[in-house]
Amino acid sequence: MKCSTFQLRFLSCVALSLGVACGPEQGGRSSSGPGFLGGGKTGNNTDGGANGGASGGGGGIVFADKLNPGTGDGGPGSPEEPLGEGKCGQQKFDLQRVEPDVMLVLDRSGSMRRTAAGERGNGTNDKWTATASALSEVLNQTQANINWGMQIFPTCTATGTGYQCAPTPCTVAGGSQAPALNQAAALNTSIAAAAPILDTGATPTRAGIEAAVATLKKQNSGRKAFLLVATDGMPTCKASPASLTDGGEADPDGAVAAVAASVAAGIDVFVVGIATADTASSAQTLERMAEAGGRAQAGATKHYPVANRAELVAALSKITSQVRECTFELSTPPPSPTDVAVNIDGVRLMSGTDWDYGAGNMSVIVKGEWCTKLKSGAAKGADIIFGCPGVQIL
Repeated sequence: MKCSTFQLRFLSCVALSLGVACGPEQGGRSSSGPGFLGGGKTGNNTDGGANGGASGGGGGIVFADKLNPGTGDGGPGSPEEPLGEGKCGQQKFDLQRVEPDVMLVLDRSGSMRRTAAGERGNGTNDKWTATASALSEVLNQTQANINWGMQIFPTCTATGTGYQCAPTPCTVAGGSQAPALNQAAALNTSIAAAAPILDTGATPTRAGIEAAVATLKKQNSGRKAFLLVATDGMPTCKASPASLTDGGEADPDGAVAAVAASVAAGIDVFVVGIATADTASSAQTLERMAEAGGRAQAGATKHYPVANRAELVAALSKITSQVRECTFELSTPPPSPTDVAVNIDGVRLMSGTDWDYGAGNMSVIVKGEWCTKLKSGAAKGADIIFGCPGVQIL
């Protein structure tokens, strides 16, 4: 069956309603294609002269001078055969947002058992208790959309006879959980089990950051990754402390260097200061770390200073909103980049205004109001249609 250019361009060929394609009179080559715009079942075609074309209920509809193999069920993936010259078929793909990896680098030094005012805590009013509670809330709220992992530091552990550090209070060995979705319960359990003992252990921030980066590199997920460093004081362990109650030599430069190395590895760093007691030197170090981390706050204060549970929840919420970008990776670039349609919940987005391509046309970046809706959950599904030059996408 032949179709005129007019019929082909405006999809008015009778074959459209029958789930068949408009092809050369002599018929098409053997192929199977997805349902039009991703719907319907796969249709099978056979060689066959005048009986050729693309038949089969709900089969792929192809707009070209030759039949083109489709993608099977219309799901994500590349065509069974590359699109050749003179071939083009409309294809729909569900867009899957790549959720980020966030490694929480959590300070559990003994000073976390003090209050925000620096007084001895009673187990209910100290910085650790407030931090654990705030983290539990945020982890539970975001675990479906962020691959959370954790590295605690130091990794000294309480025993029946005291506090065990191997080999020193500056040790960071173990204490790591690789990022994954929906593991808030496991992380909260680990946080509860990691409660520090008052004024014991040092603050090996540099080693904690390095261990977190090593975990991300080992996992090698391919996802965008971040560190979220939450600490209440000055980094130490430039030299090992002489005892459990000795914090060791301050190491601000080592912590800043570790942050810079993380960024160089493609892992940006957020820095949260939890009621830092030494506001002069500690805050200055945290500012340097935040600036080196590539995710500094706008304004005069670059890190995220918090003094209580509510402020920590607010800071964590700001950070999680930033890491949850609206970027959707494509498995293959569009064959005709200007003939593409992006939809969210069935609504067509405007190119340039609502979305743009990422580098090499290998991703779609949703912007503005639609990105806000996606982050909040007000919008759910997204899809992209690869179209053909000169053919209207419905």
